[in-house]
Amino acid sequence: MKELKKIAFVGFWKGFDVEQNLIFKILSKHYDLKICDRRSADYSICSLYNDDFIDATGIRIFYTAEAVAPDFTLFDYFIGFDELKFDDRYVRVPNYVMNLKYQDDINLLMRRHKDRHHDREKFCCWVCSNGSGDETRDVIFDKLSNYKKVDSGGRYRNNVGCDGGVCDKRAFQENYKFSLAVENTSYRGYTTEKLVEAFAAGGIPIYWGDPDVTKEFNPKAFVNLMDYSSIDEGIEVVKKIDQDDELYNEMVSQRALINQNSMEKSIDELEAFLINIFDQPIKEAYRRPHGQTAIWVNKMAQAGIMKRNTDKNGWALRKLLQLAKGLINWRNN
Repeated sequence: MKELKKIAFVGFWKGFDVEQNLIFKILSKHYDLKICDRRSADYSICSLYNDDFIDATGIRIFYTAEAVAPDFTLFDYFIGFDELKFDDRYVRVPNYVMNLKYQDDINLLMRRHKDRHHDREKFCCWVCSNGSGDETRDVIFDKLSNYKKVDSGGRYRNNVGCDGGVCDKRAFQENYKFSLAVENTSYRGYTTEKLVEAFAAGGIPIYWGDPDVTKEFNPKAFVNLMDYSSIDEGIEVVKKIDQDDELYNEMVSQRALINQNSMEKSIDELEAFLINIFDQPIKEAYRRPHGQTAIWVNKMAQAGIMKRNTDKNGWALRKLLQLAKGLINWRNN
Protein backbone atom coordinates (compact mmCIF):
# COMPACT_ATOMS: atom_id res chain seq x y z
CA MET A 1 0.00 0.00 0.00
CA LYS A 2 1.29 3.46 -0.90
CA GLU A 3 1.66 6.08 1.80
CA LEU A 4 -1.06 8.75 1.98
CA LYS A 5 0.04 12.33 1.31
CA LYS A 6 -2.22 15.36 1.80
CA ILE A 7 -1.44 17.97 -0.83
CA ALA A 8 -2.91 21.23 -2.12
CA PHE A 9 -2.44 23.03 -5.44
CA VAL A 10 -2.49 26.74 -4.72
CA GLY A 11 -2.57 29.80 -6.95
CA PHE A 12 -2.59 28.14 -10.37
CA TRP A 13 -3.98 29.60 -13.59
CA LYS A 14 -7.59 29.52 -14.69
CA GLY A 15 -8.53 26.13 -16.12
CA PHE A 16 -5.67 24.35 -14.34
CA ASP A 17 -6.38 20.62 -14.07
CA VAL A 18 -4.77 19.16 -10.95
CA GLU A 19 -4.51 15.65 -12.38
CA GLN A 20 -3.19 16.72 -15.79
CA ASN A 21 0.20 18.00 -14.75
CA LEU A 22 3.60 16.42 -14.36
CA ILE A 23 3.94 16.97 -10.60
CA PHE A 24 0.70 15.12 -9.87
CA LYS A 25 1.60 12.39 -12.35
CA ILE A 26 4.95 11.74 -10.70
CA LEU A 27 3.67 11.87 -7.13
CA SER A 28 0.73 9.58 -7.85
CA LYS A 29 3.17 6.87 -8.96
CA HIS A 30 4.66 6.76 -5.47
CA TYR A 31 1.94 7.91 -3.07
CA ASP A 32 -1.79 7.93 -2.49
CA LEU A 33 -2.71 11.59 -2.88
CA LYS A 34 -5.51 13.37 -1.06
CA ILE A 35 -6.24 16.86 -2.45
CA CYS A 36 -6.88 19.22 0.47
CA ASP A 37 -7.38 22.87 1.28
CA ARG A 38 -4.07 24.74 1.61
CA ARG A 39 -4.68 25.29 5.33
CA SER A 40 -4.96 21.57 6.06
CA ALA A 41 -2.53 20.07 3.53
CA ASP A 42 0.91 18.87 4.57
CA TYR A 43 2.34 19.97 1.23
CA SER A 44 1.26 22.91 -0.95
CA ILE A 45 2.29 23.09 -4.60
CA CYS A 46 2.20 26.86 -5.13
CA SER A 47 2.01 29.15 -8.14
CA LEU A 48 1.61 32.91 -8.50
CA TYR A 49 -1.70 33.51 -10.26
CA ASN A 50 -3.27 34.53 -6.97
CA ASP A 51 -2.01 35.24 -3.44
CA ASP A 52 -3.40 32.17 -1.63
CA PHE A 53 0.04 30.69 -0.98
CA ILE A 54 0.65 33.25 1.78
CA ASP A 55 -1.43 31.29 4.32
CA ALA A 56 -0.54 27.79 3.13
CA THR A 57 0.60 26.21 6.39
CA GLY A 58 2.39 23.11 5.10
CA ILE A 59 5.60 22.65 3.17
CA ARG A 60 5.56 25.03 0.21
CA ILE A 61 6.85 23.89 -3.19
CA PHE A 62 6.79 26.64 -5.80
CA TYR A 63 6.29 26.23 -9.53
CA THR A 64 5.18 28.72 -12.16
CA ALA A 65 5.09 28.79 -15.94
CA GLU A 66 6.39 32.38 -15.81
CA ALA A 67 9.89 33.85 -15.66
CA VAL A 68 10.22 34.20 -11.87
CA ALA A 69 13.39 33.96 -9.78
CA PRO A 70 13.40 31.75 -6.66
CA ASP A 71 12.33 33.10 -3.26
CA PHE A 72 13.67 30.73 -0.63
CA THR A 73 12.31 32.73 2.30
CA LEU A 74 8.64 32.26 1.41
CA PHE A 75 9.02 28.76 -0.07
CA ASP A 76 10.77 25.58 1.06
CA TYR A 77 11.46 24.27 -2.44
CA PHE A 78 11.47 25.77 -5.91
CA ILE A 79 11.05 24.37 -9.43
CA GLY A 80 12.39 27.03 -11.77
CA PHE A 81 14.32 27.95 -14.89
CA ASP A 82 17.52 29.49 -13.51
CA GLU A 83 20.80 27.61 -13.71
CA LEU A 84 21.61 27.33 -10.01
CA LYS A 85 22.15 24.84 -7.22
CA PHE A 86 20.90 25.22 -3.65
CA ASP A 87 21.24 22.01 -1.66
CA ASP A 88 18.07 19.93 -2.19
CA ARG A 89 15.79 22.98 -2.40
CA TYR A 90 15.92 23.67 -6.13
CA VAL A 91 15.59 21.87 -9.44
CA ARG A 92 15.60 23.29 -12.93
CA VAL A 93 12.95 21.89 -15.29
CA PRO A 94 12.29 23.52 -18.69
CA ASN A 95 8.90 25.17 -19.02
CA TYR A 96 7.73 23.01 -21.93
CA VAL A 97 8.50 19.77 -20.04
CA MET A 98 6.22 20.60 -17.12
CA ASN A 99 2.90 20.80 -18.98
CA LEU A 100 1.57 17.45 -20.22
CA LYS A 101 -0.57 19.08 -22.93
CA TYR A 102 2.58 19.69 -24.98
CA GLN A 103 3.54 16.02 -25.11
CA ASP A 104 2.26 15.56 -28.68
CA ASP A 105 4.30 18.57 -29.79
CA ILE A 106 7.37 17.15 -28.06
CA ASN A 107 6.88 13.82 -29.83
CA LEU A 108 6.70 15.59 -33.19
CA LEU A 109 9.74 17.68 -32.33
CA MET A 110 11.74 14.53 -31.53
CA ARG A 111 11.20 13.08 -35.00
CA ARG A 112 11.08 16.34 -36.95
CA HIS A 113 14.38 15.65 -38.75
CA LYS A 114 13.04 12.28 -39.99
CA ASP A 115 9.62 13.37 -41.21
CA ARG A 116 8.98 14.30 -44.81
CA HIS A 117 8.17 17.98 -45.13
CA HIS A 118 5.69 19.06 -47.78
CA ASP A 119 6.28 22.18 -49.84
CA ARG A 120 5.10 25.32 -48.11
CA GLU A 121 4.20 28.30 -50.24
CA LYS A 122 3.34 30.65 -47.38
CA PHE A 123 6.15 32.62 -45.81
CA CYS A 124 5.77 33.08 -42.05
CA CYS A 125 3.16 33.04 -39.29
CA TRP A 126 2.74 34.18 -35.71
CA VAL A 127 0.17 33.04 -33.14
CA CYS A 128 -0.03 35.33 -30.13
CA SER A 129 -2.96 36.23 -27.89
CA ASN A 130 -1.19 38.05 -25.05
CA GLY A 131 -0.67 41.68 -26.00
CA SER A 132 1.20 42.66 -22.82
CA GLY A 133 4.57 41.06 -23.58
CA ASP A 134 7.90 42.65 -24.40
CA GLU A 135 7.68 45.25 -27.18
CA THR A 136 10.52 43.47 -28.99
CA ARG A 137 7.92 41.01 -30.25
CA ASP A 138 6.18 43.78 -32.17
CA VAL A 139 9.48 45.09 -33.52
CA ILE A 140 10.31 41.65 -34.92
CA PHE A 141 6.83 41.24 -36.41
CA ASP A 142 6.88 44.68 -38.04
CA LYS A 143 10.40 44.44 -39.44
CA LEU A 144 9.80 40.96 -40.86
CA SER A 145 6.49 42.13 -42.34
CA ASN A 146 8.38 44.80 -44.26
CA TYR A 147 10.00 41.94 -46.22
CA LYS A 148 6.92 39.74 -46.72
CA LYS A 149 3.55 39.50 -45.02
CA VAL A 150 3.60 37.66 -41.72
CA ASP A 151 0.20 36.09 -41.04
CA SER A 152 -0.85 36.67 -37.43
CA GLY A 153 -3.39 34.06 -36.40
CA GLY A 154 -3.75 34.81 -32.68
CA ARG A 155 -6.04 37.29 -30.98
CA TYR A 156 -3.22 39.83 -30.82
CA ARG A 157 -2.59 41.76 -34.05
CA ASN A 158 -4.70 39.31 -35.99
CA ASN A 159 -4.57 39.93 -39.74
CA VAL A 160 -6.10 36.72 -41.12
CA GLY A 161 -9.76 37.48 -40.39
CA CYS A 162 -10.09 35.34 -37.29
CA ASP A 163 -10.54 37.71 -34.37
CA GLY A 164 -10.89 34.95 -31.82
CA GLY A 165 -7.66 33.31 -32.94
CA VAL A 166 -7.12 30.18 -35.01
CA CYS A 167 -8.68 27.01 -33.59
CA ASP A 168 -5.72 24.71 -34.27
CA LYS A 169 -2.34 26.35 -33.84
CA ARG A 170 -0.28 23.49 -35.22
CA ALA A 171 -2.47 23.04 -38.30
CA PHE A 172 -2.14 26.77 -38.95
CA GLN A 173 1.66 26.73 -38.55
CA GLU A 174 2.08 23.71 -40.82
CA ASN A 175 1.26 25.90 -43.83
CA TYR A 176 4.29 28.13 -43.37
CA LYS A 177 8.03 27.94 -44.03
CA PHE A 178 8.77 29.92 -40.86
CA SER A 179 7.04 30.43 -37.52
CA LEU A 180 7.71 33.25 -35.11
CA ALA A 181 8.48 31.81 -31.68
CA VAL A 182 8.97 34.90 -29.54
CA GLU A 183 8.72 34.82 -25.75
CA ASN A 184 6.72 37.32 -23.70
CA THR A 185 10.00 38.29 -22.05
CA SER A 186 13.70 37.58 -22.30
CA TYR A 187 14.95 35.67 -19.26
CA ARG A 188 17.95 33.38 -19.07
CA GLY A 189 16.84 29.73 -18.97
CA TYR A 190 13.21 30.54 -19.79
CA THR A 191 12.30 28.76 -23.04
CA THR A 192 8.59 27.99 -23.30
CA GLU A 193 6.35 25.85 -25.46
CA LYS A 194 6.45 28.48 -28.23
CA LEU A 195 9.67 27.07 -29.67
CA VAL A 196 8.52 23.48 -29.20
CA GLU A 197 5.26 24.15 -31.06
CA ALA A 198 7.09 25.85 -33.92
CA PHE A 199 9.43 22.88 -34.31
CA ALA A 200 6.51 20.45 -34.09
CA ALA A 201 4.84 22.18 -37.05
CA GLY A 202 7.82 21.23 -39.19
CA GLY A 203 8.99 24.62 -40.42
CA ILE A 204 11.88 26.76 -39.21
CA PRO A 205 11.31 28.70 -35.98
CA ILE A 206 12.44 32.31 -35.74
CA TYR A 207 13.20 32.63 -32.03
CA TRP A 208 13.71 35.43 -29.53
CA GLY A 209 13.79 35.18 -25.74
CA ASP A 210 16.12 32.92 -23.78
CA PRO A 211 19.82 33.90 -24.19
CA ASP A 212 20.73 30.29 -23.31
CA VAL A 213 18.31 28.59 -25.70
CA THR A 214 21.11 26.86 -27.66
CA LYS A 215 22.17 24.92 -24.57
CA GLU A 216 19.22 22.65 -25.34
CA PHE A 217 18.13 23.40 -28.92
CA ASN A 218 20.26 22.84 -32.00
CA PRO A 219 21.33 26.25 -33.41
CA LYS A 220 21.54 24.72 -36.91
CA ALA A 221 17.80 24.00 -36.88
CA PHE A 222 16.36 27.48 -36.28
CA VAL A 223 17.06 31.19 -36.57
CA ASN A 224 18.02 32.45 -33.15
CA LEU A 225 17.67 36.23 -33.12
CA MET A 226 19.51 36.29 -29.81
CA ASP A 227 22.70 35.45 -31.72
CA TYR A 228 22.76 38.69 -33.68
CA SER A 229 23.75 42.24 -32.82
CA SER A 230 20.40 43.56 -34.05
CA ILE A 231 16.98 42.34 -35.15
CA ASP A 232 17.77 43.65 -38.65
CA GLU A 233 20.84 41.44 -38.89
CA GLY A 234 18.82 38.38 -37.88
CA ILE A 235 16.09 39.16 -40.42
CA GLU A 236 18.70 39.32 -43.17
CA VAL A 237 19.53 35.71 -42.30
CA VAL A 238 15.84 34.79 -42.57
CA LYS A 239 15.70 36.38 -46.02
CA LYS A 240 18.75 34.41 -47.14
CA ILE A 241 17.22 31.11 -46.00
CA ASP A 242 13.87 31.99 -47.59
CA GLN A 243 15.54 32.58 -50.95
CA ASP A 244 17.74 29.45 -50.88
CA ASP A 245 15.80 26.16 -51.09
CA GLU A 246 18.89 24.06 -50.47
CA LEU A 247 19.74 25.96 -47.30
CA TYR A 248 16.11 25.81 -46.13
CA ASN A 249 15.88 22.04 -46.65
CA GLU A 250 19.17 21.53 -44.85
CA MET A 251 17.86 23.35 -41.78
CA VAL A 252 14.53 21.52 -41.58
CA SER A 253 16.44 18.23 -41.73
CA GLN A 254 18.39 19.04 -38.55
CA ARG A 255 17.54 17.58 -35.15
CA ALA A 256 15.74 20.10 -32.98
CA LEU A 257 17.48 19.08 -29.77
CA ILE A 258 21.19 18.87 -29.08
CA ASN A 259 20.60 15.92 -26.75
CA GLN A 260 17.62 13.74 -27.61
CA ASN A 261 17.48 12.51 -24.01
CA SER A 262 17.44 15.96 -22.39
CA MET A 263 13.70 16.04 -21.69
CA GLU A 264 13.69 12.55 -20.20
CA LYS A 265 16.65 13.56 -18.02
CA SER A 266 14.74 16.61 -16.75
CA ILE A 267 11.75 14.46 -15.80
CA ASP A 268 14.01 12.02 -13.94
CA GLU A 269 15.61 14.91 -12.03
CA LEU A 270 12.19 16.29 -11.10
CA GLU A 271 11.06 12.88 -9.88
CA ALA A 272 14.14 12.47 -7.67
CA PHE A 273 13.63 16.02 -6.35
CA LEU A 274 10.00 15.36 -5.38
CA ILE A 275 10.64 11.94 -3.85
CA ASN A 276 13.36 13.43 -1.67
CA ILE A 277 10.84 15.94 -0.31
CA PHE A 278 7.95 13.53 0.24
CA ASP A 279 9.96 10.61 1.63
CA GLN A 280 11.26 12.66 4.55
CA PRO A 281 9.35 13.02 7.80
CA ILE A 282 7.32 16.19 7.44
CA LYS A 283 9.10 18.06 10.22
CA GLU A 284 12.45 17.32 8.62
CA ALA A 285 11.32 18.39 5.14
CA TYR A 286 10.84 22.05 6.06
CA ARG A 287 13.54 24.28 4.59
CA ARG A 288 12.25 27.87 4.66
CA PRO A 289 13.43 29.86 7.68
CA HIS A 290 11.01 30.07 10.60
CA GLY A 291 12.82 32.62 12.79
CA GLN A 292 11.60 36.06 13.76
CA THR A 293 12.99 37.75 10.64
CA ALA A 294 11.28 35.24 8.36
CA ILE A 295 8.00 35.81 10.21
CA TRP A 296 8.29 39.54 9.54
CA VAL A 297 9.03 38.92 5.87
CA ASN A 298 5.90 36.78 5.59
CA LYS A 299 3.82 39.43 7.35
CA MET A 300 5.20 42.13 5.07
CA ALA A 301 4.24 40.02 2.07
CA GLN A 302 0.73 39.69 3.52
CA ALA A 303 0.52 43.44 4.01
CA GLY A 304 1.65 44.02 0.44
CA ILE A 305 -1.12 41.74 -0.77
CA MET A 306 -3.67 43.60 1.35
CA LYS A 307 -2.43 46.87 -0.11
CA ARG A 308 -3.22 45.62 -3.60
CA ASN A 309 -6.61 44.22 -2.63
CA THR A 310 -8.05 46.92 -0.36
CA ASP A 311 -9.41 50.41 -1.11
CA LYS A 312 -7.28 53.53 -1.34
CA ASN A 313 -7.70 54.70 2.27
CA GLY A 314 -4.02 54.02 2.99
CA TRP A 315 -4.63 51.50 5.79
CA ALA A 316 -2.63 48.69 4.21
CA LEU A 317 0.26 50.97 3.31
CA ARG A 318 0.45 52.20 6.92
CA LYS A 319 0.36 48.57 8.05
CA LEU A 320 3.24 47.69 5.72
CA LEU A 321 5.32 50.61 7.03
CA GLN A 322 4.49 49.66 10.61
CA LEU A 323 5.71 46.11 10.00
CA ALA A 324 8.91 47.37 8.39
CA LYS A 325 9.53 49.69 11.36
CA GLY A 326 8.94 46.80 13.74
CA LEU A 327 11.49 44.69 11.92
CA ILE A 328 14.08 47.48 12.08
CA ASN A 329 13.47 47.95 15.82
CA TRP A 330 13.73 44.20 16.41
CA ARG A 331 17.03 44.07 14.53
CA ASN A 332 18.44 46.96 16.59
CA ASN A 333 17.50 45.52 19.99
